[in-house]
Amino acid sequence: MAKLSQGDTVRVVKTTFGSSVEGRKPKIGETATIRHVLEGVGILYVAERIASNGTREWLCEFAPGDLERVER
Repeated sequence: MAKLSQGDTVRVVKTTFGSSVEGRKPKIGETATIRHVLEGVGILYVAERIASNGTREWLCEFAPGDLERVER
C-alpha cells in the first residue's frame, strides 16, 4: 500500500474511525482531501470533505487501510 500525502484526494473504503470526528461521520465511497499525516507509533491520516457550497462536511482520522488514493 502506497503512503498517502498531504493534499492527496482519497476515497473512503472502510469505516474504522478514531475518536476525532468533526461534523457527520464519513460514508464509504465519499472522497476527501488529506489535510495531515500523523506519524508516531503508526500512521494516521486526517482527511476533510468540503461540500460544494464550501462548508466542511466532516474532518476525521483514518487508519492507512481506510482510504485509497483517487487517481487524477
